[in-house]
Amino acid sequence: MKTHWEYDLVEKPFCEQLKGMGWDWLEGDTDVPELTERENFREVLLKGTVADGLADWEQGRPQSVRFIEFENPANNDFLVVNQFKVELTSGRGHVIPDAVLFVNGIPLVVAEFKSPGIQSPLQEAINQLLRYSNQRRELFPTLYTESEGVERLFHTNQLIIASDFFEARTATIEMVERIRQEIRKVGFWKNPTMRELLTRTLVRDLDEAGICRSGGERDLAQRLVALAKENHENLVRS
Repeated sequence: MKTHWEYDLVEKPFCEQLKGMGWDWLEGDTDVPELTERENFREVLLKGTVADGLADWEQGRPQSVRFIEFENPANNDFLVVNQFKVELTSGRGHVIPDAVLFVNGIPLVVAEFKSPGIQSPLQEAINQLLRYSNQRRELFPTLYTESEGVERLFHTNQLIIASDFFEARTATIEMVERIRQEIRKVGFWKNPTMRELLTRTLVRDLDEAGICRSGGERDLAQRLVALAKENHENLVRS
């Protein structure tokens, strides 16, 4: 049997691990949107559950609506959909993220996987995430000029993940934006003080987001800055 490295080694185990943690796993379908709980491929929010109203509830007073139940997490609906096809904002084509994680139908995490057998797999996965969120033309305006992403998929995003089986990187859209703004400043890569200030800011962001185990924030922040430097050097060489 032929091994599909990206799916068999990275995408499938990722979804199976989530399933073992209590998430539902819905196999994506790139032809029939209804099979991924949508009416069409432009939608990024999944269909909600309709519940009967309560007669004379609180004398008709307005009630606060919580989209996510934080006090009782088990009351939420956790779903991962792989191969989640979405039409581009421009309407010219589509993207298919390898996995999107939903809580109560709201897309909170987008993950992209690459086979460990290709060259620079993590770099390729990150490049795809930048494409999906329509950030490549802002980072590299001389290389990318077209609108090629689906910003609405990231309006509620809390985390982006890139993985190649052996390694994984996580970040937030806000962190990507912060890195982009800083590295475009004149002399950034030649100024160690500027790099250290960015690292400290990212450490704070990671700590607030609760992404890392205690003490691991600085290591990940340094990795993110190093990755941005690698991107910069690759662009200069090209």
